[in-house]
Amino acid sequence: MIAPLADRAAAPEVLPVPDAAGLAWAPVPAAADADLLELVRASETADATRSRTSADQVAMLFASPWFDAASDSLGGRDADGVLRAAAFVQHVPDEPDIARVVVSGTVHPDARGAGVGTGLLSWALGRARQILATMRQDLPGRISVWLEEEQVQARALHEAAGFVPVRYFHDMRRDLAQELPDVVVPAGLELVSDRVDLAEAVRLAHNEAFADHWGSQPIPRERWELWMGRVVPEWSYAILDTSGGTEEVAAYLISSKPEENWASQGWTDGHTELLGVRRAWRGRRLAPALLAAAMHAYRAAGLEFATLDVDTENPSGAHTLYGALGYERTGTSVLSVIDL
Repeated sequence: MIAPLADRAAAPEVLPVPDAAGLAWAPVPAAADADLLELVRASETADATRSRTSADQVAMLFASPWFDAASDSLGGRDADGVLRAAAFVQHVPDEPDIARVVVSGTVHPDARGAGVGTGLLSWALGRARQILATMRQDLPGRISVWLEEEQVQARALHEAAGFVPVRYFHDMRRDLAQELPDVVVPAGLELVSDRVDLAEAVRLAHNEAFADHWGSQPIPRERWELWMGRVVPEWSYAILDTSGGTEEVAAYLISSKPEENWASQGWTDGHTELLGVRRAWRGRRLAPALLAAAMHAYRAAGLEFATLDVDTENPSGAHTLYGALGYERTGTSVLSVIDL
């Protein structure tokens, strides 16, 4: 029998505050969103990360009902009151198969090399363990962090703290200046876009379509609705089967407009956030139809590339599909975990 999660988490009663001379530590409130964005952008510029953080993403963090800034964040300010380091811990609620917590954080380039990152990560791990200790006791526990492959120092810091890389995801792009594939939808099915009224049906279709994907858990409605704030409806599609007298979502593609990345990467793109085909409709080339539709929409909007990311161990043959459609790898992101 598995030990209770509270025992496995071994949560500290008191969280360790980083011992970094010159920084005063306190939670990072929502009112400090501009300070946080400035810190994150300085770090991302120094690290030359491909993915950049937007103001909307910072706002989504503080708006999340599963994040309490007073207990789940810690920031260090210098003598001038400038935010120089910050860490955040978010739990993922209502997952049936795993109790999962995600940590993130950054240290300003000018504050690195003095143990700030090590101390901040120690605090984040302690807080993650405290949260896990309150979750369903019969589930396996997991602390996760996402980093880009090129963030060598940050990855080494996390691995020294016990994180193990378990999955790699390729970032890919497709040049929209090249000839685009035709949008071919099988007879009896209908391609639609800009249908926000289908949001709940698409959520349910996604949960079904990804049930056999590694690490995927059903997305609850509240989290889905929060995340949908990044979606561009006119670039997002569903393929409907109406043969039964109702509109049934057979497949879907959800797009975003990652403008926060454009200046640093030097080109514009529309990003495919999610793409899925329900099992009953697989084998009918619905994914190529959706990707082609998105490519045409992105190009019509004046964008230069279509982008997406894919699990390198995706069992559905997604890599082969993307390669056949002209997508090429631009980088790799790494998921590292501590399993309890």
